[in-house]
Amino acid sequence: MRRVRLIADIGGTNARFATVSPGGELSAQVRLAVGGQADFASALEAALARLGNPLPDEAMVAVAGPVHNGVCRLTNADWIIDAQVIAGRLDSPAVQVVNDFQAV
Repeated sequence: MRRVRLIADIGGTNARFATVSPGGELSAQVRLAVGGQADFASALEAALARLGNPLPDEAMVAVAGPVHNGVCRLTNADWIIDAQVIAGRLDSPAVQVVNDFQAV
């Protein structure tokens, strides 16, 4: 059983990723420069690799931009973040993409 959650804060400058264990323990944060990654999928793959390739059963992604039907085009970068694409990559239906102000 996977029992880990992926959390991410995606801004125009930095993308931050971490995992949370069932006990609430936060992993070390992986911070990537948005400009150093071709797209969100590349950043997600790099972050998962640095986090030890976990298989999260849930994910929450807070983004700097408007979200419509689980999809966001970042305001300050040319990335599209799509909950369905993330769910497919993680093999988990429990993925949410929300505006970063909503996440707060």
